[in-house]
Amino acid sequence: MKRALSLILSLTLVLALCGCGKAPHPVSFPLEDDKIVAAVTELGLPWELSADECQSYSEDQRTCVLRDTTETYAEGGSKLLRAAISSGSSGGGNYMFANFEGTPQTEEPELDWDYWEAQLRLTEKLWGMDEGQLTSVLLEKTAPDRVVSQNVSTQGTIDHLVWELTLESGERVDVNWHCYPTVFTSSAQTGREVDNWGQRLSIKVFTSEKVYDSIMEQAAKAAEDRAKK
Repeated sequence: MKRALSLILSLTLVLALCGCGKAPHPVSFPLEDDKIVAAVTELGLPWELSADECQSYSEDQRTCVLRDTTETYAEGGSKLLRAAISSGSSGGGNYMFANFEGTPQTEEPELDWDYWEAQLRLTEKLWGMDEGQLTSVLLEKTAPDRVVSQNVSTQGTIDHLVWELTLESGERVDVNWHCYPTVFTSSAQTGREVDNWGQRLSIKVFTSEKVYDSIMEQAAKAAEDRAKK
């Protein structure tokens, strides 16, 4: 009896140690607006929920928009868009799409993970990851998995840096960063020049590879149906 009890305790300890720090904290999806606001406040970000721009397309999906409380696009203009967080349940699991916008710059920006530290921490907090869980995986990769170039007639060529990650806890995470021109000046002497640049960090998290495949299949079918109309 003592031997059996000892074996059970040993197995329990092993399982506990194996799971420590890997399983995400339980989070209800789609994310509630209050939870997003609480996470933003906890991180000290000067962002606010733009209630008029938040919407749900179904009971299983919700999109929330966050704007800066201190910066605007121009004097007297609208507040800077900082994030759009879309979350929900589909394909037998959960997903979250987080699109973050950087502050417009006069020089073409390069990727700097320090610049996006707060956004990465917000993603971890909203999904229920341990602090640094996503960041550490990204920093281990010195180069993106793919570079996708897109030719845009009004903006030239835009390179998207893409990372495709699988966390130890099983989540599929896709990360995409790119910069893009936002303001141009044209003249007969110099032609078209870029005056301002924007940059965007997009993070997609799926409960598992299976959920990712299911959602991608749904998206492909929806695109095919739209093309037929």
